[in-house]
Amino acid sequence: MHIGPFRVNPGFSLGDREREYKLLIGLIFLQGFSWSLVFPMLPLYAQRLGATPVLVGFIMAAPSLFQLLLCIPGGIVAGQLGKRWVFGVSLMLGAAAALVYFFAPNALWLFVAQFLFGTSHGLFWPSQGAYLADLARPEERSSLLGFSFGLTSVSFLVGPPIAGLLMDSLQPNILFLVYLAALMGGLVLTWRLPATISPEARKTLGLALLARESFDAVRQLLTVPAIQLAVAGTWLMFVCWGVFDSFFPLHLQSLGFSASVLGVLLMVRGIVVGALRFSGGWFAARLKVRRFMVVGLAASGLALILIAFAGSLPFLVLVAVLSGTGPGFVPVAAATLIASALDEKRRPVGMAINEVGVGLGRLTGSTTFGYVADTAGLGASFVSAGALVIMGSLLLLSRVGSAVGKDSTARM
Repeated sequence: MHIGPFRVNPGFSLGDREREYKLLIGLIFLQGFSWSLVFPMLPLYAQRLGATPVLVGFIMAAPSLFQLLLCIPGGIVAGQLGKRWVFGVSLMLGAAAALVYFFAPNALWLFVAQFLFGTSHGLFWPSQGAYLADLARPEERSSLLGFSFGLTSVSFLVGPPIAGLLMDSLQPNILFLVYLAALMGGLVLTWRLPATISPEARKTLGLALLARESFDAVRQLLTVPAIQLAVAGTWLMFVCWGVFDSFFPLHLQSLGFSASVLGVLLMVRGIVVGALRFSGGWFAARLKVRRFMVVGLAASGLALILIAFAGSLPFLVLVAVLSGTGPGFVPVAAATLIASALDEKRRPVGMAINEVGVGLGRLTGSTTFGYVADTAGLGASFVSAGALVIMGSLLLLSRVGSAVGKDSTARM
């Protein structure tokens, strides 16, 4: 397969769907780039608009609320109407969020933008994971997911340094116009994707189907061990990520570092995430998935604890490297578990169920530990959140993993 001028051997074959795969990767790249522009800098932007640490926590948690409400119905709609349609709606909601961010007169208006942002991502990410899984044969699925997540992780290297420079400029809200431009590029790529569902299938969608399928999705969450493991690991990962994204920028600012330094540290984390996601597909195909999931979670929890004691730039670089371990391993592991447990029709719903873990994790991390930060200080929030993630990962290894069997695609 050729990517630009380079020929690569990713370990899977696509046949006549290679062009479709490249369009999808480009779309996911632009969505990831737009996310990495906005989300890491929001705590600093909210603080400039007058937000306190606890209000910053609630602002950062706001997208998770709509993500929780819409991820499962969004996965069902993607299975019925087609993923291209869902991508288009998602990107248009993101564009509306960009305009609200840009014109927000105070921190409270950021809640409106965050609700739109959360709705957009609640629709997009389950559909893209299911779309990727559909493109590969079962025995090659882990390799495709790891390779694809690694490629799209490059977007997280580019966004933070640009956002940091823009935040240090005289007009920091210009970064939301760059965000809007990236989403418009995504709409162009979405239009070029093939339709995935026939017109006849669209006629079957209705509120009764949504209710029935949503109930069935919850039943799956409670009864399928692979999904239990995926959601539990994802929840812990995003508790960690919610705390890091909400309060690490404020911690750096309290140490006297600029937004540009934050951008560089996030780029370092992005390099680690991308490298581990490339290798994560290899591990998922050959090793026990839950083991490298737990390693990633424990390393990320340790990174949170170390933040409380980090005062020098070399120490902060170490923290950035460790904090990339969980995001590097856990999404590949969770997607592999879900894709292995469900068929093509159910896969979007399964990916959507995993987004419940994303939403609940961010909500827990940003609000609960935002309260801790407001009452006991930022250091206490990092230490307590890190301890929770480490203990949870050990529990995941000893109890949840014992309930998960093996299949031909991934060793659990």
